Amino acid sequence: MRITIYGMTLPSQGIAIAELSASTLRFICVPISHHYLSSKQTRMAVEILPSTIDKIGVFANILPEEVSCIMTDSELTGIQLSLPLFAIKLRQICLIPKLLKLC
Repeated sequence: MRITIYGMTLPSQGIAIAELSASTLRFICVPISHHYLSSKQTRMAVEILPSTIDKIGVFANILPEEVSCIMTDSELTGIQLSLPLFAIKLRQICLIPKLLKLC
């Protein structure tokens, strides 16, 4: 069974969630969200999580280059693009095809 968790705001929450058998954690990388985690906070959380958990960054309305930097810096395993026009633009530019699975 796959369990997905959204909206962590503290790295310590990740460990508690992992212990509940979550298979995917989504990190909100949208600064206007009250669940937002900076790249540094996301990296801190990712570093303490088991490698068996998918770590997905949720992005909206930022430059594709910023997505690439955050993905690399945070060591996330995938991305979710939350706005259709943003996803289309990012797919067209296709700067990060290895991470995007959309290209």
